[in-house]
Amino acid sequence: MRKQRFDINGFQDFLLKALQDFVKGCRKVVIAGLPQMGCIPILITERLKPPFYQTCLEDEKADARSYNEKLLNLLPPLQAMLPGPISCFTETKEGCCGSGLLEASFLCNPETPVCETPSDFVFWDSIRPSQAAYKVMSHLFINQILPKLTLQLTFSFLAFDLFSTR
Repeated sequence: MRKQRFDINGFQDFLLKALQDFVKGCRKVVIAGLPQMGCIPILITERLKPPFYQTCLEDEKADARSYNEKLLNLLPPLQAMLPGPISCFTETKEGCCGSGLLEASFLCNPETPVCETPSDFVFWDSIRPSQAAYKVMSHLFINQILPKLTLQLTFSFLAFDLFSTR
């Protein structure tokens, strides 16, 4: 339906404007970029004729990349509208160390080149999360999961004390 009214660029702008309008007044919001749309298996299978020629669709990859770049440019104005910090990982598929695809363990060493901004990466190497990702995970655990566990454990011990036979 929207395809009739917009080209890809216009539709991206429409979505980003809708996002900007949507977050007004929000206290907490999660904003995620698009994955590599051209690499989704069903799209590859549907669009490519030879069954053994399975490569990503470059036009769709470029469209997703373009949208994500526009989204990154929109984050500073959104941050000004929202209370509190905005955490953002700009690289979610590759690690910061080396090529980001193969290196792990001893292959990530003091001689291995690393990215300029490790805090933008979810992964440090091809396996392990980055320090920034661990920080986000620990913050979520400490502030959201642990209090619920503590509350449940407290109620469990109270229930045990009330109903236990001595």
